Amino acid sequence: MSSNLKLLGSVVLSIALEASSYAQNLTLSEAYTLALQHAPKLRSAAYKTEATQELVHQSRSRLLPQVQGSLSYGYYGYEAPYLREPVKENYSSYSLSVSQAIYHPEYWRGLDETKARAKGAEYAFKAQAQQMGLDVAKAYFELVRAHQNVDLADSQKKYYETKYNQQQEMLKVGLTTKIDLLESKVHRDKALFEWLTEQKRLSVSKLKLEQLIGESVEKTNGFDFYTMPLDVFALEKSVWEEKIENNPSLKSSEYAGEMARHQVAMRQYEHYPKVDLSLTRKETYTKDTVAHQYDNQAIIQMSIPIYQGGYAQSRVREGLKLLDSATQDIDFSRKEVRLQFESFWAERSLMIEKIKVLRESEKSAVLYVSSVEQGQAAGLKSFVDVLEARAKLYAIKRDLVDAGYELINNQLSLFDIIGELNIESLEGFETRITHQG
Repeated sequence: MSSNLKLLGSVVLSIALEASSYAQNLTLSEAYTLALQHAPKLRSAAYKTEATQELVHQSRSRLLPQVQGSLSYGYYGYEAPYLREPVKENYSSYSLSVSQAIYHPEYWRGLDETKARAKGAEYAFKAQAQQMGLDVAKAYFELVRAHQNVDLADSQKKYYETKYNQQQEMLKVGLTTKIDLLESKVHRDKALFEWLTEQKRLSVSKLKLEQLIGESVEKTNGFDFYTMPLDVFALEKSVWEEKIENNPSLKSSEYAGEMARHQVAMRQYEHYPKVDLSLTRKETYTKDTVAHQYDNQAIIQMSIPIYQGGYAQSRVREGLKLLDSATQDIDFSRKEVRLQFESFWAERSLMIEKIKVLRESEKSAVLYVSSVEQGQAAGLKSFVDVLEARAKLYAIKRDLVDAGYELINNQLSLFDIIGELNIESLEGFETRITHQG
């Protein structure tokens, strides 16, 4: 069974299952599983995709013998010159017929066409599922980022509150100035505002993820943007490029092109003769002395289209235009996927370098804060210098969290492009970036 059908089957099966509560330590793969169970639009797409599979069985059935039986029973009244008197009787008739297509090339092409249609529907569904997976993954890591930003803002808020309280006490005994007190108040108020802002963002991120998965979320799996290993993102570009052709949207357009080619052939076959074999056995029970008691027929019938007013030619021309359109769609999809890949890959390289630079900057900022605090204790630096140094360190930490979040989104987008954004890949990716593997 293909991976597409496995995904389709899991979505249909999940409709009948009741989701467990993930209020504690929700993992990324669990969030995706819940979203598959919860999304009504994806369920609808799953049913439509399964319905498309039935077209293959319907097309194949036209190649097989068609068996029909009939039974008639009723009252029959008639008269004829060879009868002495009118006949009134109960009449019954039974028949069994078998027909077999001998030469109908459009039936075989129709089977190929429905197979291509079914495969295209599978990949179209996979593209939908991947897009939902991408939305869930981004919402999940957005919530992780929001938690870290709240913790960071809370730490800053507590620090500035402590400094402000210290300045108040020091001012009472004349160990500081009113200006330093006001400066610390400005930083305290700013930190409070940023903390409130992050709290609001956390609420929004939490609500967004809960709406996608249909479950209440209290805590995500342990993850830290600061310590995220960069070797997880070290895969060579050529490895990714080899898989671009597996992009589900591109594959769907390719199968649409294959379907259009089969449709052109089916329309051309309308010019061809058709040959059928028919076998019939009929039994009739009547008092009519000249009526056949049974009839056996074996007929080979050929039908030849002679003139249809240009209908068949017009349908062929229409099919060729649709094939040209499908070819252009394939070309567009391939270029668009390549452009998206190159764009994400260029951003990826910059993001990795940015994180490396920010990590070095964080180390320097920590040393700088320590040096400024020591300088203040020695009377070489002012209280304002300490506050500004702390503000710079906070800004770097915040930028580092954002950069890690953007890099993870970039990786998820690359998974989407190569057609590997699924539960298994998300589970493996989460394991690697959380040092669990």
